[in-house]
Amino acid sequence: MISTTIADRYARAIYAVAKEQSQTVEAYRQLRVVADCIDNNEQLSNLIMGKSIVAKQKKELVTKIFAEELSPFVLNFLYVLLDKGREKHLSDIISLCHDYIEEDAGRISAELISAKPLDVTHEQALSLALGKSLNKQVMFSKGIDQDLIAGCVIKVGDEIIDGSVKNQLKMLKKELSK
Repeated sequence: MISTTIADRYARAIYAVAKEQSQTVEAYRQLRVVADCIDNNEQLSNLIMGKSIVAKQKKELVTKIFAEELSPFVLNFLYVLLDKGREKHLSDIISLCHDYIEEDAGRISAELISAKPLDVTHEQALSLALGKSLNKQVMFSKGIDQDLIAGCVIKVGDEIIDGSVKNQLKMLKKELSK
């Protein structure tokens, strides 16, 4: 929970600065490039995310590698993360920035878990109905869980809409046991 709060605080800060400069998508892209480079290079990851060098050396390394590619405010943001020892939150910060971009565009991500793959018509109907209630365009990531028996579960942020047969049977069992 504390980790999420920290990431959210930093994500809101970089997003606010990027929005002021009409650079939200570009700032997100730049941060994504940095994170991808760190994730795909074990030696760089060990240096930036590890404790073998101090923040000043990490900032020098980031400057050498990324200064040409990054906006000054994105580079300064990375410096702040390094100075505060918050570099391990970079992936969460980037994910939250993406969520803010989607939210500003009137889109929201939701997870759709079903017992079997849904046909396009049913998926679109769910997306439209949920979108209407949320007043947003819903973008589903999909998963399969055969334990649901039939139906589906939709997760939007912290909210869970459980329309599975498994859940209905569980509720029926609870009701009958009273």
